Amino acid sequence: MQKNGKLTRWEWVALSQGYNIADGHAHHDQGRNYSKIIKKLSSIFSLAESQNQNQIQAEFEHFFFYLAGQKSYNKLNRPLYHYSCSLSIEVVANYFRKHKKTVALLHPTFDNLAAILLRHNIKLVPIEESQMLHDISYIETINADVLFLVCPNNPTGNELGRDNFKKIVEIAARKKQLLVIDFSFRFFSSYINWDQYKLLHESKVDFIVLEDTGKTWPSLDVKIGTMISSNSLYPELRDITDDFLLNVSPFVFKLISEYVQADIKKGSIRARAIVEENREVLRSVLKKSKLKVTNKNSALSVEWLGLPPGKNGEQLTEYLNQKSIHILPGAPFYWNTPSGGDGYIRVALLRPAKEFKIMALKFAKEVENYYTTV
Repeated sequence: MQKNGKLTRWEWVALSQGYNIADGHAHHDQGRNYSKIIKKLSSIFSLAESQNQNQIQAEFEHFFFYLAGQKSYNKLNRPLYHYSCSLSIEVVANYFRKHKKTVALLHPTFDNLAAILLRHNIKLVPIEESQMLHDISYIETINADVLFLVCPNNPTGNELGRDNFKKIVEIAARKKQLLVIDFSFRFFSSYINWDQYKLLHESKVDFIVLEDTGKTWPSLDVKIGTMISSNSLYPELRDITDDFLLNVSPFVFKLISEYVQADIKKGSIRARAIVEENREVLRSVLKKSKLKVTNKNSALSVEWLGLPPGKNGEQLTEYLNQKSIHILPGAPFYWNTPSGGDGYIRVALLRPAKEFKIMALKFAKEVENYYTTV
């Protein structure tokens, strides 16, 4: 693998061989409730054919935002939909470029956010997560047209509590900064427990919020990227979206709605329970390991692990690849200063529980072998 190669390239290799605990997509099993959905795919397709697009989208919105705890989403213009959250970011990048926006982006975070923006020649400055979490007033010192946050953050699992979230909204409103928030991993956080859209709407801040389904439901990467913005930005974002696609397939909306409804009926988010179980397994097998958990309170569907001082995550990742175990190195997450991530790796947790236990044991064994031989 090329040094400091893109994270998606590492993930691509993992899709085709060995133990894939690299990408953070939903690869867990269907279980009893979701299996019922698979058995009626033909009827879901027929319903998608017979209903109109607005009706189908409204149904999805109702169930998705209900589960997300976001009752106030409907105080704003209708969401804009894309085939993935990455396409949503592409739409946002086009808007930034047109208006010559400078962007402050969270650091570290998944590298494709920075890559997409840089491809549009957008000036980026980092929002250092560690400084932000230590003292929220640090955000006051950020001089950029846009504050771009990821909540909770991938890979660290850190999230802003309600008070600090509110303070950032107030700062952005006062400084007339556009606030962009990526909630792709919201179902693995406390953000489902209170209404961010209410706060954003009432603050009068300019904002764009991105949502995603691909991190939560095991639909073989059939997913929906959702964008909601303050009303002043909506017409232009809609125009840009119209140049990329007419609509997301009604079948996709119906399918994902079924998954969301299954969790609502059960009264819990299945992916979250699996992640909690697998995290416990991973931490158990690593108790005597040289790797260290960096965020004991994380609920994210990935685990961000620290290496022994002076050790390199990319070298460990390459070694594990040779043993058919696929993870992600930490350096590419540090899009501004890759060396800052040399001492980390990321392990995905959202896998079938039985398979994950095998993968975790194999992973721990090979990590131990690596550090006894290098």
